[in-house]
Amino acid sequence: MNLKPFSRPRHGTDNIFPPIMPTLDLAAQIQDARRHLESGHTELASVIADTLTLTAPLNPQVLHLRGDCLTKDGKLTEAIALFDKALTSQDVDDLWASKGRALAALGRNARAALCFERAHALAPHAAHWHALAENLLSAGAPQDAHFAMAEHSETSDLLKARILMQLGRKKEAMAVAHAQKAITAQAFDWLCDVTKTADDMANLQMRAVELLAEKDTPIALVKTATQLAGEHCPQKTQDRLSACIEGTGSSSSEKANAHLALFRISDQRKDTTRAAEHLSAYHKCAQATSNYKRSKDSVLFTMLMRLRFTPLPATKSSILPLFVTGLPGSGVAAMARILEQGSLNRAARQLTFVETIMTRFIRHLRQEKRLDVTREDLLVLQSQLREGLRQAADGADVLIDCTRLNFRWSGLLAAALPEARVVHMTRDHVHTAWTTFRSDGPDLALGCRHTPMHLAAYLLRSANLMRHWESQHANICGVSGDALCRPGGHTAHAVLKRCGLNWSAHCDLPKDTANRDWHRYATTAAPLRLALREFTDLQPMQLPM
Repeated sequence: MNLKPFSRPRHGTDNIFPPIMPTLDLAAQIQDARRHLESGHTELASVIADTLTLTAPLNPQVLHLRGDCLTKDGKLTEAIALFDKALTSQDVDDLWASKGRALAALGRNARAALCFERAHALAPHAAHWHALAENLLSAGAPQDAHFAMAEHSETSDLLKARILMQLGRKKEAMAVAHAQKAITAQAFDWLCDVTKTADDMANLQMRAVELLAEKDTPIALVKTATQLAGEHCPQKTQDRLSACIEGTGSSSSEKANAHLALFRISDQRKDTTRAAEHLSAYHKCAQATSNYKRSKDSVLFTMLMRLRFTPLPATKSSILPLFVTGLPGSGVAAMARILEQGSLNRAARQLTFVETIMTRFIRHLRQEKRLDVTREDLLVLQSQLREGLRQAADGADVLIDCTRLNFRWSGLLAAALPEARVVHMTRDHVHTAWTTFRSDGPDLALGCRHTPMHLAAYLLRSANLMRHWESQHANICGVSGDALCRPGGHTAHAVLKRCGLNWSAHCDLPKDTANRDWHRYATTAAPLRLALREFTDLQPMQLPM
């Protein structure tokens, strides 16, 4: 792929097509719609865009806004058509970048790269190369993303670290991430999620203590730092958090972060009463900013259960992909570590491109209103996944993915990649529900988790879907996280054998790290336990919308 920036000649068209400037009222409405779009309220933004279309149907800013709304809704072909129409009268970098994102979501990475190159040529100081590398990474092309990143030094350290991690170069990735001077909340969240060794965790904890001691640390970063060093949080920082909660100028999102930080501080200091108050307040504030609709999960899970397809026959493959997946707190990390040891491959990681490819595939089926997956569909899916796996493996013969929520499409993964082995991790529903309810992080961004009824419904649907996939595919197995930690290692031995690996001197059993502190929060956890008890007796098709 040619990633060198180019600049298309304008041939004196500036005077023929002068920039179309919106009126003040129109500009204000467009800005308002974009605020809704950025906050996740796509429907409100779409309503404004449709209204503006009646008065200014050919205005490029309005076409751009409508295209961005359609992209958010997954209507990518229609969005690209609008971007092309807008580009006939206005050649600006943001339009090219929006078109590039839509093309990347469709899997047309080469055309997307050309759009980002044009955007970079028009605005060299904007972060368009960062967007190009981000899209290549999520599309399953980490090697291409690494090349794009190497060509342009303005790429963020976090993105560099994520690309290196996807290529299995964990030490380099961690070094880049730790070297950041002004670390962001997103970067620290990522570090917390990927740090595994005791030494690395000790260094990260020291960094958290330093961040909590600084007077200007953003509230979002304080929230993440308290996850590791809440008990060391100085009183001045706690006062800042309390002032944020009480301040009239604080948003619901800022208040939610402050409440969660104070929950962690109180929890680590064993002050259960105050911790419970802040945890409840956190979910109340977070729910106010959430755009979650339970019906969307209901429709998705129902569709996945009803898909009809025949797995592809086994073919020769140089890479053995192992997918470990399950709900938060089910033991995914522990199982991934055992597979790392059994394969002598220390690079188990979350392969972000898998979710991107599968989400795009499901969206395609839904747009065509199809439940029958053809052999041709699976062959295209196989080609995309294998190319992503080839780039991510970087020469290794075993690749371990430990993305928690991939169980949603594990049946399709098993059908498109007959050489793959999928391990579903499970634990008692009360444990996984409480782990999800009290935690926060990039891989726990479940909109359902702020309401006990919504969370319970999601967990039960997930369990039903996993059982369905396991009954349909021989290369998918279910494993108990509790059984994995029992003395003797019988479960670990059996899983390794099923995955074509052997127990060796490098293998050791994981410690039981299950978080069972919900007993200390009996009152707070009571609605969650009640919701789970009510849903357990229902059949899969009876789960309420």
